[in-house]
Amino acid sequence: MHVLNPLRILPLVSRRVEDLRFACLWSAELVPWCCWLRVGLEIRLEVEVEDRMAHHHFVLIHGGCYGAWAWCKLEDCLQRKGCKVTALDMTGAGIHPADPDSITTYEEYHQPALIFFESVPEGNLDKMSKAPAPFCKRITFNFKNGIENAPTSFYYPTSELRDVFYGDCDSQDIVLASKLVRPYPNRMLATPITYTQERHGQVPAVYIKYSQDNAFPPQAQEYMVSHYGPFQEVIELEGSHFNFWARVDDFTTLIVSLANKYTTQTSSPVYHATTQVT
Repeated sequence: MHVLNPLRILPLVSRRVEDLRFACLWSAELVPWCCWLRVGLEIRLEVEVEDRMAHHHFVLIHGGCYGAWAWCKLEDCLQRKGCKVTALDMTGAGIHPADPDSITTYEEYHQPALIFFESVPEGNLDKMSKAPAPFCKRITFNFKNGIENAPTSFYYPTSELRDVFYGDCDSQDIVLASKLVRPYPNRMLATPITYTQERHGQVPAVYIKYSQDNAFPPQAQEYMVSHYGPFQEVIELEGSHFNFWARVDDFTTLIVSLANKYTTQTSSPVYHATTQVT
């Protein structure tokens, strides 16, 4: 085993070496020392990256007709990077037991998210919004209260899923989605969205839109940007509504970089709400 003498190494490390022959004489001892420095630096950098990733807690909120399952690929990628992830089912969505036809208000539908964020310390929340979801003409309505009354919910027929949502996805993704989508509560769309004026816009928000989104076309996305901000950034990506399935690694890199960009220095976890706006 090669044993280093720190007393002989330190003078070389601490001063500028101008004599190449002198440097060559030390090469036998420098190699292990430099390797140790490099390994130590890499370990330190890796620990710092892991600590920063663990600092992020992503809260994933699905769009209309979907559930927490819609984030399965992104959730896996974020967890493998060391981030904490919570994917929520809204009321009557995913595996939530409520009947979508019984929901009449936004507050009722978003109750799982409201309950979760009540536990988040004030000032520890950032928001990133992905392109919105369910506003499209190719839908089918349910009239659980009779045809003479307003529709209670709507859904997308299986035959429309590829063109509306999954233009970039493979057939397995579409088959999976067709088994899991549920109707979206319709009556709550007639109720106003309320918020407190004094706190609106305090949470940094970034809007991500897709240029070939058939579920929510570009002109509708522009309306969202101009009427539902303020947004610190508006980022446009190529692809369809569920392009983040087809290019999940790229999307993961993007939202982690945004989380790092808009996170303030704090010892507490920072929660990032990533939503499909409905």
